[in-house]
Amino acid sequence: MAPRPTEIRKVAELMDPSGSEESKALALEIINALDAMRLDRDQWIVGFRSSQNTPNTFMGPWSTKNQAMRAAAKVAFLENPETTPGVGWVVSKMYGPTWIDSM
Repeated sequence: MAPRPTEIRKVAELMDPSGSEESKALALEIINALDAMRLDRDQWIVGFRSSQNTPNTFMGPWSTKNQAMRAAAKVAFLENPETTPGVGWVVSKMYGPTWIDSM
């Protein structure tokens, strides 16, 4: 996902209040470098199904598995996951976090 012009201007203004073209170019490089570093980090998602008549739902991402586990523990179910097949949650490492860019 490309940085928004307002994001570039804001970072450029932090470096150079006059907003020169050089500061905008450097701001774009900084934002892109940070985005690339963030994509290299592990991310975790929670997938769940609250009843047999509802679709699978996914939420997240979280930067640690523990954060995702805490979020999963708060999921409300319409049917008992212990007695209803197909109802429950799973925490999974998110492989290829750029999947959303293809939507």
